[in-house]
Amino acid sequence: MPAIQQPIFRLRLISHANIQNSYEFRVWNYKIVTRKAFFFFLRIIRGSKICVFARFALSLSSMKAEWIDIPSVTDERGSLAFAEAERCVPFPVKRVFWIYDIPEGARRGGHVHWSCSEVVVALKGGFTMVLDDAQEHISVRVDNPTRGLLVPAGVWCELADFDPETLVVVMASEEYNSEGYTHDYETYKKAPF
Repeated sequence: MPAIQQPIFRLRLISHANIQNSYEFRVWNYKIVTRKAFFFFLRIIRGSKICVFARFALSLSSMKAEWIDIPSVTDERGSLAFAEAERCVPFPVKRVFWIYDIPEGARRGGHVHWSCSEVVVALKGGFTMVLDDAQEHISVRVDNPTRGLLVPAGVWCELADFDPETLVVVMASEEYNSEGYTHDYETYKKAPF
């Protein structure tokens, strides 16, 4: 198994300004190699009045999977997290499903979606997500309700090592279609991505 590449911080900033009652949207993408530079950008953005939304992601590898920050609010009543399509979730959400009551030792997924992207969030507990693009194979721990893992179309994924009472929610870019994916890894490796 190849070693995981040294992470690169990636910043995607989406902002809008109300110019004579019409909204103008702009997108900036930056690759930031050092942690210090990343937090410098974060301080600048927090001080900006034009910025209404920023998405920060830690690049997992060359396969385009990335962490998505889920906004949350905490006060004396508890915490509330929320996800908005085309904001923190980078696509229109067509389907939401959740996984729960997972038996010890169970594995989920074990497939690739040909055209559907997903954001996977552990609302409670945690699990290991194994990602594979037929060239690179990585494992990451998903265990934070305010951080989702974006799994783009064309990336093989499998969920394993579930904590007891784990609850997982998945937001998908497409409705369910049994023809839209395969559970056969050999077929996947031959696909022309």
